[in-house]
Amino acid sequence: MIGTIRWNFLISFICGLFTFFFNVNSNVFKVALLNSLYCLVLVFALVFLFRWALGSWVGLKPLFDIAPLIDEEDAQPVNKGANVDLKTPVEDESINQLLKDQIKGQTDNHGDGEEFTPINPPRLASKEKLLPEELARAIRGLAEEEGW
Repeated sequence: MIGTIRWNFLISFICGLFTFFFNVNSNVFKVALLNSLYCLVLVFALVFLFRWALGSWVGLKPLFDIAPLIDEEDAQPVNKGANVDLKTPVEDESINQLLKDQIKGQTDNHGDGEEFTPINPPRLASKEKLLPEELARAIRGLAEEEGW
């Protein structure tokens, strides 16, 4: 975004004043004041969008960026850490070494001599089959406790 928010305030204030002066003769004072307030808010938002569009889409931000690139006291860039470098470092050698180890491991029959063994989880124990009369008695007991 180019410029400062002062531009928004200045332009919206001027447009609000023009709207008020053109409306005060033909409308009630409150209506003219309300219309000028609406104009002020609308122009403020439009100028904000216009400044953002000029800075982002048109690419005028680098032309108007007057901030110093290097701070005089620390001799460090002012905008240090503002950008993120998404490039990954080149690791060709380590990838080649992994591939070589993998190929070597396949020819040596996995190198360690370990064989695959599946996991054998313990079986869950279940109760003996209960008689239907015992199950019915248990359900009736639970129902009486619940108050059914």
